[in-house]
Amino acid sequence: MQYYTKQQLQGAGKFSSPCRNGNWNEDDTNEEHLLKDYLQKKGTGKLKLNTLRFRMERALDPATPSVIANDGVVHFGDLLQVHNLLRDVVLSIDTEDRDPRPTEHSCNVAASKDHTPRKRNTFLLAKYKPPKQVYDAYKNSDEVLHYGQKFYLIANPEVNGDEIDDEGGIEPWFVRSTALSNTHFSKLARHQEICLTNVKGYDGVWQVAATDPSSRFKNDGQPVKVGAPLLFEHCNSKQHLLTEDSQYWNEFGYENEVTCHSTARFNRIQVLKKMTEGTPNDLLKKSQEEDNHWSFVPCSNVARLKKCPGYDNNYKALMVKLSRALSKHGVNGIMSLKKCFDSYDVNSSRQLDGKEFECALRLMGISVTKEEMNTLLELFDKNKTGTIDFKEFSGMLEEVERMT
Repeated sequence: MQYYTKQQLQGAGKFSSPCRNGNWNEDDTNEEHLLKDYLQKKGTGKLKLNTLRFRMERALDPATPSVIANDGVVHFGDLLQVHNLLRDVVLSIDTEDRDPRPTEHSCNVAASKDHTPRKRNTFLLAKYKPPKQVYDAYKNSDEVLHYGQKFYLIANPEVNGDEIDDEGGIEPWFVRSTALSNTHFSKLARHQEICLTNVKGYDGVWQVAATDPSSRFKNDGQPVKVGAPLLFEHCNSKQHLLTEDSQYWNEFGYENEVTCHSTARFNRIQVLKKMTEGTPNDLLKKSQEEDNHWSFVPCSNVARLKKCPGYDNNYKALMVKLSRALSKHGVNGIMSLKKCFDSYDVNSSRQLDGKEFECALRLMGISVTKEEMNTLLELFDKNKTGTIDFKEFSGMLEEVERMT
């Protein structure tokens, strides 16, 4: 093996230690960039070695459940735990166990044996507001949750590092269930899946019912008491929240699978007996098994969460939400959005209307509601033509990113 260069074999001197050769300036520049990148990731906690530790610390941080009033009933704005009576487990989330499909923006929901109130197992109740053309019997109701009233179950926003308010923070994550299909089903039981998503829709709307079928008609419209056994009914599929017997391993240990499936009993003798006694057919519904029985864990800490600022008067909240969604695509997130923007900008006018811009966002995996889209149009449509200028939009995104 040759250990010397051709010049050294011909009698030339060796290179001394301070002598540089080759692309030494380029190598030094690359080392400086790598060092800056390392220090920046270390300061923000984005190093791969520290990401898991920071995420686990944030998820397992103690949380303080709270109620608006200590009157024994459930209110909108309460931060509570949801407990399964049969398995003695509480509903919990794992924000990093995400659906790998690009069009799905969801993460896993499980049932943990850890009853200590933490950021991953506390949930916020928010009122569901139907469209204007839909009749709402509870439109003028108070802050108390009633049997049969529709609501959202939102994860504690502090698990993602956001500030908590009565609407679930800047980017609320809803407990959702989708209809059983060939592409959407639970991992083990193959029942209707339960997940957590930041896409607001009717798939994330729930209502509670009494566990005893004979008392459901009587309890309809009555306040829901804390600690009472309940059924969480999914409004879109009419299935009930269920804790499966099967367990699987995740970063928090072995946890029970949570699905949306009704386990009804077939008590034909009891049904026939009630029919002979003159019980109406509407009250002959079969009762669900204890797997479907849940309750809100009682809490004595009285505190009212701060009011959500709303998107109408706070454009920054919406821009922060979009900036965070783009940051998940890496340093070239805005450039990738620009390519999607250009693909819809057929006439090269550097402007898109609302529907085209919404399609470009969806192509990037970012979903916005109709109200948020109207907010963007109001902010960037200076001349009221119904279009969005990408240069101003990207400039505000970069400004918000620097501020946060």
